[in-house]
Amino acid sequence: MKAEPYFSVVIPVYNRVDSLKRALVSVIRQDFSDFEVIVVDDGSTAKFALEITTMVNALGGSKIQLIRYEKNINGAYARNVGIEASLGKYVCFLDSDDEWDKNKLSEVYSYTKKRNVKFVYHQCRIASGKVIPDKGIASDELFTEYCFVRNQRVGAPTSTITICRQLALDSLFDSSLTGHQDWDFCLKLEAKGIQFNFLEKAMCTRHKSSQDSVGQNISFEYSLDFFNQRREFFTIRSASYFHWLTLLPKAIKELSLSEALFRSKYFWFMFYFLRVDGFKAVLIGLRKVFILKRRLKLLKRKISKLNGHIFIYGDNYYGRLVNEGMGKEAMGFLDSLPLRDFCIGKPVKPISYLNKIDVDQVAAIILATDNHYKIMTNNILEYCPSLKNKIICF
Repeated sequence: MKAEPYFSVVIPVYNRVDSLKRALVSVIRQDFSDFEVIVVDDGSTAKFALEITTMVNALGGSKIQLIRYEKNINGAYARNVGIEASLGKYVCFLDSDDEWDKNKLSEVYSYTKKRNVKFVYHQCRIASGKVIPDKGIASDELFTEYCFVRNQRVGAPTSTITICRQLALDSLFDSSLTGHQDWDFCLKLEAKGIQFNFLEKAMCTRHKSSQDSVGQNISFEYSLDFFNQRREFFTIRSASYFHWLTLLPKAIKELSLSEALFRSKYFWFMFYFLRVDGFKAVLIGLRKVFILKRRLKLLKRKISKLNGHIFIYGDNYYGRLVNEGMGKEAMGFLDSLPLRDFCIGKPVKPISYLNKIDVDQVAAIILATDNHYKIMTNNILEYCPSLKNKIICF
């Protein structure tokens, strides 16, 4: 019978290879050896699935177990699969685009052995070099106050969490959620009276992945529904901050800011708690909405007389905005590293797909971006130089 390790490290992955390798190597190189690794492939496409399997096998060792299922569901479901397959006393989570310092497990081991805690998290570094969160949650502090008011959307980053396996099994992630699962998981633990222990050491690096678009793709309607279903966990102040930090940016991106202000009373409480900052945020938002609507109007004018296939380069909120507002039917989306096969019912293809299409039938490729026109143009021309005069910037 396989011996029970002290830690089970659960890593969900979907269509990622290089960043997953970096994450795995950071675990393998730990200066603490009593652990197992469970990689859960959340239904990656065939090409990525093969590359993931090959890479995991190449890293070798009996410590790594790869679990794969065919249909892509979400990260919450994948983490639950990993939890249920785990054998360790504690379960640690690591996102496939993050990495740990080599002393992560040894530090957490020392902490849990001394205190016999059920849940502990620690600091991590982000792309800017900043360390988050600054301090741990206070014993009498609500998670929503800590996460949204004090830390402005930073709670307990998933890649820093270590939790007693039995507690994890009793408090699985809500796999019906397509976003905000990490917040929901912590709220569930708080409701059970679990103490959130904190290690004031940065032992994880969060990398900003080119595929890290899940949070950005969550709609205003979804986030508002999430809030309404969990209203009991929020104070009026933390609800106002949630609206400012989470809902307001989504309403701006969806060009529905003025309508959104009347969807929830907590937008108006936002002005009370945030005062000048609240008013500034709304004014800046209204200006952004005006500019985006003007850009859509100009785009619509540019392509009004074009005949042929139109592709949108960018499976993101701008891509969906262009698709809905350009006044023509798009054939589908292009993306450098597709996260999924379909977006709002249209196929999402890798940029290499340009090698397979008839250029004469293409009317335009619209770049759905603010800052990456040059890179995206070069990507297109690398595969199909003859499309140069058919590239249109949103």
